Amino acid sequence: MIQRIQTLFWLINLLLLLLGYYFFPWPDSAFPFDATAVPVKEIFVGGVAVIQLITLLGYKKRLLQLRFTLVLQGLYALVFGLFAYHWWQSQQYDSLGWGGVLAVSMLLLVLAYRAVQRDERLVRSVDRIR
Repeated sequence: MIQRIQTLFWLINLLLLLLGYYFFPWPDSAFPFDATAVPVKEIFVGGVAVIQLITLLGYKKRLLQLRFTLVLQGLYALVFGLFAYHWWQSQQYDSLGWGGVLAVSMLLLVLAYRAVQRDERLVRSVDRIR
């Protein structure tokens, strides 16, 4: 599990998410509902962390890893889009730390997705030879 490069990408992604959770402010006005009544930050970070751990521990199920990585990319893109809309509307750049975390995380997820695809192609080519 740890000897695969995508595992490192997912672990770095998870560490970035946790560092962002503890060190960067979350713009509550970025969402179209009252984000102070609903703990959006905790739900997002908790949900992504659970999906990330399932993806990490499912190392024998490469197709499931591909799907979960796409789901994570979609979640990150959605939240990044909401933040970008908030920054564009309010001209307040108080949460650029989260923007950086999300951008680097999306890049790491793309690299992990490509590494899993490479593994899947390798396994299928070996199956053809047998």
